[in-house]
Amino acid sequence: YVVIHRDTIIAEKYYKGYSSNSSTNSFSMAKTLVSASMAKALELGYIESLNDKVIDYIPNLRGEFANQVRVIDLATMTSGLKWNEGTSDPFSPVAKQYFINDVEELMLNQPFIEKPGEKYHYSSGNTQLLSLLIEKASGIKFDKFFEKEIWSKINPDNDAYWQIDSKESGNVKSFCCLHSNARDFSRLGKLYIDDGSWNGSQIIDSTFIQKSTKPYLDDFKEYGIGVWLSDYKDLKISLMSGHQGQYVIMIPEKKLIITRLGERDVDLGRAGVSPDVLIYIDEALKLIN
Repeated sequence: YVVIHRDTIIAEKYYKGYSSNSSTNSFSMAKTLVSASMAKALELGYIESLNDKVIDYIPNLRGEFANQVRVIDLATMTSGLKWNEGTSDPFSPVAKQYFINDVEELMLNQPFIEKPGEKYHYSSGNTQLLSLLIEKASGIKFDKFFEKEIWSKINPDNDAYWQIDSKESGNVKSFCCLHSNARDFSRLGKLYIDDGSWNGSQIIDSTFIQKSTKPYLDDFKEYGIGVWLSDYKDLKISLMSGHQGQYVIMIPEKKLIITRLGERDVDLGRAGVSPDVLIYIDEALKLIN
């Protein structure tokens, strides 16, 4: 549990033998980072527009609506992809993402069955496809792209790594699996707090950061572009969230970053702004007050 206020660590506590240098899995916090990488690919001209059709970059998509899905639909979980996010079902596609030898082949067999851009449906498949699109657009493997354009520019304390599906396929498991430590995950939160700037250098377009931390759909206020959202105690909250309770919580108004890593005793059955998030926020607000 790490609390950073105005770029200063004001609380830091580790448990069960972990330390500031210990590496742990981001799980779905990685989805925010893929979204940020999309913004960088757009800025660099690899992607012409977020309204581009995905099929222009990944031609062999499946399903009735495959030729209508836009890049932005993947980042906002509105693509219409057929997907079961249930990790407890070993036959669900998200479970297969963890152990299958070729995650790209798995993704290209998932059809788009609903009209895109209209309905929120949380899907790890969206993120995996988005990183594949970035690879095909840039010609650079996703982990190398992320390292070059974002990670190397935030002065991390330690090395990090992405899991891959197998040595043979070598596909990055971008939907889940960046391994890093609490302080360096917090640095990624600082990028969002500071509108994409790092020590005076603009790493990610500020306009994108501002748009990403506002609701994308009028009828679903909890998700922006790769970022979970909440209004709590009259504060605008945005966060990266992983299913075991991995969070980087960002409160720009307070210049506050709260990072919590670990595991939960109880599966709360959802990602995003679950009740435990509010506890971590409350304790951090007590510290700065």
